[in-house]
Amino acid sequence: MRRFIFAALILWMAFTSSANAEPGNGSASSSAPGIEEVLVTGVQPGPGLWRVSSGRRTMWILGTYAPLPYQMQWRSEEVEATIAESKLVLAPYAAEFYVPGIDAYDLTGKKLKKVLEPATYKRWNTLRKKYIKRDGKEDWLPASAAFQLQARAFQSAGLSFDDQVWRTVKKIAREHRVRVSDDHQIRLEVMPRGSVDLGTSVYYEPAAIEFLTRTLDRLEKDLTATKARANAWAVGDLRALRGLMEFNQEKAYMASLAGPFMAENGIQDLFERADEKWLFAAKNALSTSDVTFAILPVSMLMDPNGLLAKLGAMGYDVQAPR
Repeated sequence: MRRFIFAALILWMAFTSSANAEPGNGSASSSAPGIEEVLVTGVQPGPGLWRVSSGRRTMWILGTYAPLPYQMQWRSEEVEATIAESKLVLAPYAAEFYVPGIDAYDLTGKKLKKVLEPATYKRWNTLRKKYIKRDGKEDWLPASAAFQLQARAFQSAGLSFDDQVWRTVKKIAREHRVRVSDDHQIRLEVMPRGSVDLGTSVYYEPAAIEFLTRTLDRLEKDLTATKARANAWAVGDLRALRGLMEFNQEKAYMASLAGPFMAENGIQDLFERADEKWLFAAKNALSTSDVTFAILPVSMLMDPNGLLAKLGAMGYDVQAPR
């Protein structure tokens, strides 16, 4: 069954970007103005592991990022050795809701020309022709148009959302017979109110139009920043990666689409609930398992108010990779 995922943090962490941020001096991902960012290729190690400990028990956390260079292959000997020693692997953080049977790429409604300001529509049409070409639809919903434009632009830049990191982690865990837990993940199936049609005005509220407008405003600058972040992650340059992060942008995507679903389906606090479930799983692992391996979006590890900071505030010893 095809379904439209309205908020998937794992996937959309790609858009936690800063159009104006610059990588650290001398970093692997820095580039001179006007010079195209060249994506790394071949086998790359990714970043080192964060360490959270409580007495003799330790949780090692890999910070993940998407999209990554299409021609890069991730392999980390440190990760392989750590998983082999672990008793438990925590699956990636997930906070998402979806309407079953609906495909994001097919959501249509009013003509965008009638919804957007003339200048905004002109920019949309220019970027549509550049990245989406003949596949573009004039009656996509604003958020669907943004979704398509971002995905096609990243693809054209040599970036891929193929989740090779988690796929590899699962394979290693299976080979070493390490238990994988996904009990902390939240994936909610929701339904619109009976009176709500997916093509009606609720999807043309200011938040949805603003999301498309912001996408148009920063898309091509974000392409450069995204490639820099992808390179920094691939070679393990955390200094550069930290300098390019912007937090909480993924929530703008959810807000742009969530209008008719929030109150009726109890998802106003989706991210807070997901945070609580992950923290509970982490605390349980640190009290029962000598060695645990976990995966979190790297922005959550670097965010001063993120999950890693919350573990530190609870009294756990937290150490960043050296």
